[in-house]
Amino acid sequence: MCVNVFANMKTKGKILVLVLFMALLLGTVGYTGYYFNNRSAESLSEVYEENLLPITWLFDALVHGQAIQSDVAQILLAHEAKVREELDADIARRVAIVDEHYARYRKLPLDAFEKERFELALKSLEDYRVAWHKAKDLAAADRGYEAYQTFTNEVTPLFTAYPAAIRSLAEHAQKRAGETNQGN
Repeated sequence: MCVNVFANMKTKGKILVLVLFMALLLGTVGYTGYYFNNRSAESLSEVYEENLLPITWLFDALVHGQAIQSDVAQILLAHEAKVREELDADIARRVAIVDEHYARYRKLPLDAFEKERFELALKSLEDYRVAWHKAKDLAAADRGYEAYQTFTNEVTPLFTAYPAAIRSLAEHAQKRAGETNQGN
């Protein structure tokens, strides 16, 4: 019946029906593209905000941790109070940056593995900070040999445990980013 109605239409009517049908199909295709493009954009945003930025924060915190370790070593060797003060200021600046990165990381939706590793990393960081403060204080008291022994025997081993926990978090975030990417 529908075919008879279409066959009996004038050419002008047939063209109008076909144009309307094509417009409907084109609108459907456009909406589908728009919908899936938005969905893809949301997934990319999630990968960036919940996986890639945290990796940047974690690795940047490690870099600052190494710089702090270097500053503490320089304090052990410094004899001038002005040099020690400059290094202390650099350490304070870097500690603030690390703390800011970890505060942002803590606000993310972390899974059980990440929560556990992050707490281990923070505990290692706390122990590390206590040890380098001790070495720094000994150096400030002109007890260079004791400061060096503390740095060698306490600070350095603690700094080995801390990056391992941070790297495991970063690797986990990379894996999650890859899984999200595969889902797209």
